[in-house]
Parts: sequence; structure tokens; C-alpha cells
Amino acid sequence: MKRIIIFILISFSTLITLSQTPNYTRGYEMYIGKTGSDKSTWKDNPISINLLIKVEQNKVTIYSNTTQTYYTIKLLYENNQGTTKWYCNDSNGESCYLTIGPLNIEKCTFFQIEYSDYTWVYFCKSE
Repeated sequence: MKRIIIFILISFSTLITLSQTPNYTRGYEMYIGKTGSDKSTWKDNPISINLLIKVEQNKVTIYSNTTQTYYTIKLLYENNQGTTKWYCNDSNGESCYLTIGPLNIEKCTFFQIEYSDYTWVYFCKSE
């Protein structure tokens, strides 16, 4: 019985450690939009990019010309397709929303950062 309990405790500690391991993805395309009263106006063409995004348990860091850090505060939305929307604070203490979800392209994900005036969407491929 003692061995079973120890095995279960070791198994759970391994799961917790794995969930805290950061994931990395590479951004290859970016869209910028100006947020209006009830919709966003998008620039016509995407911008080609090459940046790294690190996703941790409660933090997303985007490594571009400047490092952008977003701290997740509250999960607002989650669906069966794997899309989640979070209420966040950035490293300057500004409130924003972070939406992460799958694209219809193999092994690709989108990250949307939404402030009251602008929105950025990054299309990414898994590292």
C-alpha cells in the first residue's frame, strides 16, 4: 500500500512539473488592427515576422524588437476547439486581452493581443 501511495505522489508531481514547462512557438505573420466601438479595422496586408513566443503557466512573453510580457489574470472563455481568451496585464500594468487558438493550418496557432485602441494578431508555428 505504501508503494502505491508513493507511486501516485510521484506521478502527480511529474504531471505538475510538465504543465509548468514553457512551450515555444515561432511567429511568422502579424496583422495589426485599430479597435473601434464594436469592430476592428485591419491593415490590408499581413507583415512577415520572425519572433519567438514563450508560453508559461501564467505568462506569455513575445521576443521581438522589444520584449513584451503578458500576465494572465482570469480565463474569460474556452471552447472545444482549444481557443482560450484571457484577461491580462502587460509588463507596464496596462489591461488587455489575450486570445490563443488553433489555426486551420497544421501545427499553427494564433495569438491575439487586444487593447482598447489596437489589436495585434500573430500567426505562429510550433518550435
